[in-house]
Parts: sequence; structure tokens; C-alpha cells
Amino acid sequence: MQGDPSKPRSLQRFFVNRLYFKMLRAFELGRVKVVDEAGYRFGSADNIRRYDHEIDLTDGHSPSSVHGLVIDGKPSFVIADSAGASGIHEHSLHVAHSAAFVAVGAHVISINLDTKEINWVLQTDIATCFGVHWNDAQQALISHGEIFISRLSPDGKMIWQTAGADIISEGCELRDDQVVATDFNGKLHYIDYDTGKASTVPA
Repeated sequence: MQGDPSKPRSLQRFFVNRLYFKMLRAFELGRVKVVDEAGYRFGSADNIRRYDHEIDLTDGHSPSSVHGLVIDGKPSFVIADSAGASGIHEHSLHVAHSAAFVAVGAHVISINLDTKEINWVLQTDIATCFGVHWNDAQQALISHGEIFISRLSPDGKMIWQTAGADIISEGCELRDDQVVATDFNGKLHYIDYDTGKASTVPA
């Protein structure tokens, strides 16, 4: 898929990403629902939903993404970031090992579903984290970023990180033997689960 050449590159990136992901107002997986809270104001008593915890990752800047996490039917966490905007879709959230992994802005956040506490917060991209993916065969947690594909450990350590030839806006597929990422120009990058080494030739 190609962007509209008449649009500035930054607008092309947003346009292509919105086509690749089916954007939603909310996405639910098991005990957890992630909600688009674009109108939420931190510290305000006038918000539609009141969350137990507010996580502000904006470093004083205006938020570009605000996502709420509803756990077991209760508004539990609202998270804001000022990096590239991330919408709500089927890869905004993954649940495994009694933890929720959620992509917001340029970060992945892990929350313990039993204690309702934050396990860790990790910046996985310098622009936008489009989503989180999980492969059972490899027991691999993968962050699909605009610039980087990253493998994360369940306890929040960066195992490896690799970049494509261009922004990785057209897709990220977790096959059993390798990760396949597609960049803005439609080029496929085949990434080894163990090393993070990328090739344009399938393994």
C-alpha cells in the first residue's frame, strides 16, 4: 500500500497507519478492556470515568494519546503519552502471565491483573508503538514500533531491537519461525526471534 504523494510524509504515515489498523473506541480481551480516552483531563473531576490510577508519561507536554484500562469491570488505569499518537485496535492490548501489556504512545506498560499494580513501563520506540504482539510457539512479546521492532521479556527488559529501511507502517506478523515486518515502501523484513537480526530474504 502506498501513501498519497501529495501529502507531507508525516501525514502519509498517519494515513497509512489508520488504514492498516481497524481503529476502535475500545478493545476487550479477557478481564481487560482498553478504551480511547481522548477527552480525559488529568486531575479533573469532570471526566466521564474516574480511574483509580493516572499514569502521565507526557513529561509536561500535551498528550497525543490517552488510553484507559478497565480491569474486571472497574476503571483502573488511565495512561497518557505525548509521543506519536496510538489508536485503539486489536494489538493495543495483550494479556498473558496474569499481566496486561498495553501500547500507549511510544511506550509499552505492563500491569499486574491480580494486584492492580504497575509491573513496568518501557519506551520501545522513538516515535510510536503501534501495538504489542505475542507468539506462543516462541513465547515472544514483540513491540511493533514506527521505527523499531523490539522483543521484550515479560519482566520488561529489552532483549533486542531492530529497524527497517523505512518506517514500519504497513504491518507486523508473528510467524512461528520469524517476525515479518513491512515498511512504508512495502519491503518485507524477516527478523530472527533469538537474535533480532533482520534480512530481506526469508529464513
